[in-house]
Amino acid sequence: MSDYRAKNRNDVEIAINVRIHGQAQGLVFVVHGLGGFKEQIHIKAMVDAFHDAGYTVVSHDAANTLGESGGKMEDATLTNYYEDFLDVVT
Repeated sequence: MSDYRAKNRNDVEIAINVRIHGQAQGLVFVVHGLGGFKEQIHIKAMVDAFHDAGYTVVSHDAANTLGESGGKMEDATLTNYYEDFLDVVT
């Protein structure tokens, strides 16, 4: 698994993990829910399941979460989470 850092559109750091499958049949993005983070047991289980099924998997901590990304939890909104997802995808 490779760890990356990027800035979102609001200049807040986002922690990103990429688990590359050598013979990937596709790409999957696994996104946590509001207040979640990429290291939660159920998120890691989905990453493992998709990787085992032959996919390269990208997961990230949205800003303003309990995870490794920047920001404050009280600033979390579904809109921010969605925008962070779009920033990671693009």
